[in-house]
Amino acid sequence: MHRHALILLTATLLAPPLTAAAPSDGWYRSLAEARKVSRDSGRPLFVVFRCET
Repeated sequence: MHRHALILLTATLLAPPLTAAAPSDGWYRSLAEARKVSRDSGRPLFVVFRCET
């Protein structure tokens, strides 16, 4: 039993975090940073182009 608990604990500590720290408002303003977060998290990248006048 102790061996299984040790393996689980080790796997948990070595696993990458499931979510990356997002900006406080939830929007990335750098495409390069958004791409990196998308690659690291394995989640798709959704891009919104906005034109503010």
